[in-house]
Amino acid sequence: MTLIAIQDLYQTTAIACFTVDDERRRILFSTNYGGSYDVWELCLDSLETNRFTFSNQHSSSLFTYDGSVLATFDRDGDEYYQWHRVMDDGQIIPLSEDENGSTAYFASFTSQGHIYYSTNHLNPLINVMRYDAVLGTKTLVQKGEAAPIVCAAVAPDESSYVYTESYSNTHVPAYCMVDGVSQPMIPGAIGPYSTQDVLYDGGDRIYFLTDYGEDFHYLASYKPSTGLFQKELSIEGENMKGLCKVQDELILTTEKGVRDHLHRYFPEEGNCTRIDAPCDTFNQLKATSDGTLLLLGSSAHASDAIYRLSLDGRWECLTPYRVKNKRVKPVAVEYPSFDGLTIEGILYRPDEPNGVTILWPHGGPQKSERLKDRPLLQYLALNGYTIFAPNFRGSIGYGASFMKRVEGDWGVGPRLDCVAGMDWLIAEGLAEKGRIAVMGGSYGGYMSLLLSGRHPEYFCGTVDIFGISDLISYVEAAPETLKPLIVNLVGDPVGQREKLVAESPITYVEDMAGPMLVIHGKNDARVRPEESERIVGRLRERGIPVQYILLEDEGHSFSKHDNEVRVYQEIKHFLDTLL
Repeated sequence: MTLIAIQDLYQTTAIACFTVDDERRRILFSTNYGGSYDVWELCLDSLETNRFTFSNQHSSSLFTYDGSVLATFDRDGDEYYQWHRVMDDGQIIPLSEDENGSTAYFASFTSQGHIYYSTNHLNPLINVMRYDAVLGTKTLVQKGEAAPIVCAAVAPDESSYVYTESYSNTHVPAYCMVDGVSQPMIPGAIGPYSTQDVLYDGGDRIYFLTDYGEDFHYLASYKPSTGLFQKELSIEGENMKGLCKVQDELILTTEKGVRDHLHRYFPEEGNCTRIDAPCDTFNQLKATSDGTLLLLGSSAHASDAIYRLSLDGRWECLTPYRVKNKRVKPVAVEYPSFDGLTIEGILYRPDEPNGVTILWPHGGPQKSERLKDRPLLQYLALNGYTIFAPNFRGSIGYGASFMKRVEGDWGVGPRLDCVAGMDWLIAEGLAEKGRIAVMGGSYGGYMSLLLSGRHPEYFCGTVDIFGISDLISYVEAAPETLKPLIVNLVGDPVGQREKLVAESPITYVEDMAGPMLVIHGKNDARVRPEESERIVGRLRERGIPVQYILLEDEGHSFSKHDNEVRVYQEIKHFLDTLL
């Protein structure tokens, strides 16, 4: 077998987000191309790229107006994103020193140079603020009172705006604020439903995606002047996730299981056609002022890239990315779970299997494993490991009813879906009981620990990355802004204490399969490092071999190549000892 070095997979880039600067004919994008995250610029005419900032920090949102560049940055993965002005020399200056230590959430931008953004500064239920890029002033727009709010879109003349209230990931109603009066976008709506990707088409028509009354998100419209809500378009079996306006047409992105799709829709004619896409999963969609469509996405065998759609229907890759080595192309598979529910998963099959299979439960849990770039999984698959990633109940892309199955059930249904997946692997000859390693991050780390304690007979080792060991301490330590959502998802540590104890991995530490590798970021604001330290301490008391890596300059993910390379090498070394 030809072994692959991790550095060979890092001839590629990860791109977090991008924006278009039409005035200067350039794209600004947040990427780790230089070894850690910074903002880079790409000239749309010459396709030359240059590093624009030198802060070594991750940006989650970018905005340009009249030559000014504004961007959010956190600090070494702590996810306390704050708006900064980027100077011509690359220096970044905070827009508001008093918001230091708070988090700036979703933002909407206007042609007048205003940023409408949400922040938990002084209010855990979030306030909507408006920042004027010309005057350098900020104004309070709305206070969150019933639930965390974000400004989803603003009318071109700023006469109205749309905001959402988040009660859970599957209950996000939307409202239109006109002259200080709030109107529900779906009048008379009853029961939980969600709203996403809001787009003004002129001043009196608003397009948005919702799953109200349906299992999948569809395209709907709302008219502020009349209060009329109307269902516009649905695509059977596909969940709409994004939209963008290009001249007189809408470009829609949908997800169906592990893949995304692109569609072109003409509202006046009612015609909808599919567009061939250059990759399998999409992160962001934008258009330039002349109507050129830009897409950020990746595939399991190709890393993040920004693509441009030409007039002849061909996609051109604009950003530098290289795949030096052959990649393992995973396939989508299905299997029946313990109660007959069909579960889809992704399977990586190496050319020369080494005898150990890795079960990879994804994070979220209301996310899913998809056909996107996963350097760690590629690295391990190219070195002989069979990898199986099940999209257990609660995963997105399979409808709202499937997604809601994990709410209040973190540790039973999804766990048994994973067990059924392992039994399927064994029956198919793809795994051997006792020769499976379980590995995951965040919720996937929690599930890895829980499976190790509840079903140790399947496993030869465990890798926990940023995982949760105790649901009670996890909920109690949650930020006040997120606590209502987390309680809805996980459970109430007071009223449901017995249930949370039963679903906490630390309850089963006496039965856990060893050895174990535990990894955490010191600046993790979502899952505190204490969650890993607690389980590591208990394992060591039992005499179970456990290695603990605490990353001093990371949070709930990896933002620096050096850390990522180090961790992935440690994971492979750990797994190699199980062979």
